Amino acid sequence: MRAFRTTLMLCALGAPLLAGDDDLPDLGVFREEALPVPSEGLLIGRWMPDVAFTDVHGESARLSDFALSPATVIVMRDTGCPLSKRYAPRLKELEQRFSDQAVTWIYVHPGRHQTLDDILEAAGRDGLHGRMVADPEQTFAAQLGARSTTEVFVLDAWRTLRYRGAVDDQYGVGFSRPAPLHGWLADALAQVCSMRDVAVPATTSPGCVLDLPEIEREPRPVTWAESVSRVMQDRCASCHHHDGPGHFAFDTYDEVVGRKGMIRYVLSKRLMPPWHAAAGSGPWRDDRSLSRDDRKLLLDWIAADCPEGDPADAPRARHHVEGRWQLGKPDAAYAMDEPIAVPADGVVDYRYVYVKTDQPVDRWVSAVEVLPGASTVVHHVLVFPADEDEALGRRRVRGSDGLEGYFAAYVPGAGTRVFGDGLAKRLPAGTWLKLQLHYTPDGTATEDVTRIGFHFADVPPAHEVHTSGVYNTDFMIPAGSRGMPVTAERTLERDTVLSAFSPHMHLRGAAFQLELELPDGEREMLLDVPRYDFEWQTMYTLLEPRTVPAGSKLIATGTFDNSAANPANPDPGATVRFGEQTTDEMMIAYFEWWDADAR
Repeated sequence: MRAFRTTLMLCALGAPLLAGDDDLPDLGVFREEALPVPSEGLLIGRWMPDVAFTDVHGESARLSDFALSPATVIVMRDTGCPLSKRYAPRLKELEQRFSDQAVTWIYVHPGRHQTLDDILEAAGRDGLHGRMVADPEQTFAAQLGARSTTEVFVLDAWRTLRYRGAVDDQYGVGFSRPAPLHGWLADALAQVCSMRDVAVPATTSPGCVLDLPEIEREPRPVTWAESVSRVMQDRCASCHHHDGPGHFAFDTYDEVVGRKGMIRYVLSKRLMPPWHAAAGSGPWRDDRSLSRDDRKLLLDWIAADCPEGDPADAPRARHHVEGRWQLGKPDAAYAMDEPIAVPADGVVDYRYVYVKTDQPVDRWVSAVEVLPGASTVVHHVLVFPADEDEALGRRRVRGSDGLEGYFAAYVPGAGTRVFGDGLAKRLPAGTWLKLQLHYTPDGTATEDVTRIGFHFADVPPAHEVHTSGVYNTDFMIPAGSRGMPVTAERTLERDTVLSAFSPHMHLRGAAFQLELELPDGEREMLLDVPRYDFEWQTMYTLLEPRTVPAGSKLIATGTFDNSAANPANPDPGATVRFGEQTTDEMMIAYFEWWDADAR
């Protein structure tokens, strides 16, 4: 199935299968569905050309004319393409849904076969009110690099491409669903209009494949305004903003130029952005790594002495406000009863705090956000469900209870978790929340009050999401040892959908691998972290969740460096065992999953 989907993905991306009929594998009935894809090479986050066009009513315009719109949607459309026609009612619905937000809609019809009469008749029949554009020479479509006649593009007010791909996944080649499983265009529009990051920025778009003319583009100098600001905003500003967890802000041209030496250093060493999964595992939905092109763009810009360009071409800086909910106001929020004092320096042991919720019935959590009050000193927060006896000290709990998974988490730059359509976690009535808080002093004494916000689903989900662990608590790492492996495994008792993984070790952790062994003995790498970094407790979310059969095994291997060659090692002379404090060690592979069959 994975090879089959890969083949279809290449077709949907516009890579034709050139083999003769005799060379094609027998794949049975041909079906092609829209799927999330890595955004590298698809111009996501880049400034789009200021395309000039004339609509079917003879009115001329340019994309820059719509700068007052929070979002501009450009839809590739073909009046004769079956899939394009099927999406007309959904586009009409979305036009109406976002009408109060002044979203601009432009429908581009590539190819000479679509006459003005065809375009006007289809628009009237379908009830679409956006601007209709005939594109007989396909120049409009070519300037965007469109791939098919169902592809949509979402630009923000500064012509930055924020999403491209399918409207949703209800229709594909050879099949249709009663309703979409994922409303990617609707989600992207909501996120762009509220100035949030787009969760899924690129998908395939099954439809009639376009064969576009080559467009000669005049070389443009790399400037801050046109390109560098967008890369920095997309890849760096989630942490590096004023009052954010990054040590300094990259919100403005002057702030970035002032740090250009350090930026060049961390890019050259591939230290930033922090992303530790090796190539070959994934692909990942939340991949923070820089593409080769973006890394080269930034380094070339610094080498050219950081030209600013026209400030009018730069996107508006995103306003990150300390204490602001990134997902919007939650349906319910809970905070620590008292602030925790964090000293200016030294080592702070893990702190544990219990917070009572007040939900009288079980609730389904579709999204959760952990919001530190002092993000500059909060290293990470893990939130576990607990009962009243544990919270009030009437029942003693072993320190390893969190091995079986957590409810929510925060690490620098990532404190939100949106589970997705038809997915939610159960919050039992009257649950207490046990917060494990790790603080790292930054030179200034402060206080922290961390909050947790829940967004509830209106109806029970199709699948209940769980977070569990593959772990080993019975190990000993000898003093001075280097490259010592510790393994653990867990057999999945039912058909399971795996969606995300998070390795957890402490200061002696050096590398981490999580493998999948199928019931037939075939083994593959799910996650490979060759340079584990305790400073970044990353959750690696698969771009497409993976269904595995019952009897499959998850096999985790953590490699430890307890030698003096490890500069983070607090005591190379100590023999280390499992324990909760940073000076102890852990070996856990958390994984997010749901039952493939449960409804």
